[in-house]
Amino acid sequence: MRIRRFVLTSIVAAALPASAANAQYFDVSPFLEQGQLLTGGHDHAGGSYPPPIRIYGYQFADDPLDPYYPTDPGVNQASGVGHLPAGLPLRYSILSRLHDWDGSGSPALGAPTGCVCLTLTMGASTRTLDPASAPQAGSLIQPVASDRSAHRHFVASLFAGPESSNVPADPACLQPPLGIYASSLDLNLADADTIHTSDPSRVLFNNGLSEEDHDALMHHIASSAIPEPGALPFLARTPAMLRRRR
Repeated sequence: MRIRRFVLTSIVAAALPASAANAQYFDVSPFLEQGQLLTGGHDHAGGSYPPPIRIYGYQFADDPLDPYYPTDPGVNQASGVGHLPAGLPLRYSILSRLHDWDGSGSPALGAPTGCVCLTLTMGASTRTLDPASAPQAGSLIQPVASDRSAHRHFVASLFAGPESSNVPADPACLQPPLGIYASSLDLNLADADTIHTSDPSRVLFNNGLSEEDHDALMHHIASSAIPEPGALPFLARTPAMLRRRR
């Protein structure tokens, strides 16, 4: 069973109910409130957690036979909760290049070494992030369903290089460097001539570092007054972080 749990900074622990500490199957959850698209959280046990939530954490290497293909992040909103208009196209954009922290020194994001890259696949569309990639348009996630719900998952994949294999059974497999990899995304919802765009959210993937390191970096990002390199200035309004574990 896969488990996702909240990680809260001490200054915002009261912003969410105590039950959030045991949230499972946690996905990014879009809300349209007073014309503004916001992001909260949704777990597959039926729990809905209100916005703003802006930092989401996930894990690589959970499955030793297929360690670099988690179906994360998910985008999930229940019927009637997020006030999403039925039929409108929900899309995403990538706002930064790939960043990482290798666990040495104080928690901080910088540029990964070598040719490491991360792909995000939604349906038939794949986007590639690397240390030099620019912000890029994403793709359609889905049209909002007739009951005003949404639920789709990305597939993320980490590679040591753009031409390398990351399948352990493959003799040509190269293990991606250990570290926590991150980028910034937003969601957008097109309504006639109006495009509602969420504030940026940071998505982090832990590849082989400890849970303590993962938590430390998330707390650093949430409490930092200065955005990490290449990121947009969204951290000052980030009250909560969500980390997912299998």
